[in-house]
Amino acid sequence: MPNTPAGSSRFTVEDERLMAGVAERLRGVGLAVERASQPGVDCYRIVPVGSDDPAWLVMRQYDGVYQLLSGGLRVLDESRRLRAVLPAGWLAASPADGRAFNR
Repeated sequence: MPNTPAGSSRFTVEDERLMAGVAERLRGVGLAVERASQPGVDCYRIVPVGSDDPAWLVMRQYDGVYQLLSGGLRVLDESRRLRAVLPAGWLAASPADGRAFNR
């Protein structure tokens, strides 16, 4: 279980389901979605298969704000809704949708 102040995930059950769908779609284009947690951090890492360096991070802050960050930790998008920070191609029916990688 992610290490958070309350000892539970900052992500909701609905968030977990959404990210499971994202993981399934991105797997088809050679990306893995990994859960990462440590004191003060609860996030998903989007990583090229075989790499340890994330291309993107999806975080939920303590105040409930979601952020999409580049692998270099630059904030690319921020919202109170997880779906709003995810690139459209990650949610599309086809993982081959090139828009997924235009951020």
